[in-house]
Amino acid sequence: MEPLTNIRQASLEERINLILHTPELELDGNAYIGKYELGNWKSVESWMKENLLRKKFLNHDTGESLQITTKGMDKLIHHSKNDDAYKKSICHIPAIIENMKFFEKEGNEKLNGKFDSYEYFLTPVKIDGNDYTILSIVGKNKEGFYYDQSVMEGKARDLINKRRDLLLQEHTQQKKADDLANPSNSKYNRFFRILQGLYEKK
Repeated sequence: MEPLTNIRQASLEERINLILHTPELELDGNAYIGKYELGNWKSVESWMKENLLRKKFLNHDTGESLQITTKGMDKLIHHSKNDDAYKKSICHIPAIIENMKFFEKEGNEKLNGKFDSYEYFLTPVKIDGNDYTILSIVGKNKEGFYYDQSVMEGKARDLINKRRDLLLQEHTQQKKADDLANPSNSKYNRFFRILQGLYEKK
């Protein structure tokens, strides 16, 4: 394995292979019990603010510490309110940040956002025995950064390999990306768009 400080200099294939060979992180689907109520979003939000806001967590892949800021908290509490897997993953955010693998970086000029750059990380996990892939987003600017995450159904290996095969085939046949069927869910579109952009750079 490459030194942690060099992970951003690793090639696309090296980063993907690292993710594909990363053991799934086992997350206890009942860990939220006693912390917040799954069916009460206010309870979830209150626990996040009390236990995550302004806390720092070390990511082993990059060797950097990440702090959950107010902007990051706003991101976390304003989506996926009806997604039980997402809500169950909330209390595991410290472990997710610690174990997530660097995937890619995008500049503000592409996303037209409020931050100078956006870094994406992937974490293969199991929740209640089911396979999920967590896509974590870290936005950075001079004032600091924010953290957000989405929980996608399926193994990271399957999600990556399925889209990678389609993209390589598309590149060979010189087809447009719009001709390929994409999932309608925005969190999947973001994930696949990143993969698409990476392979178009090759």
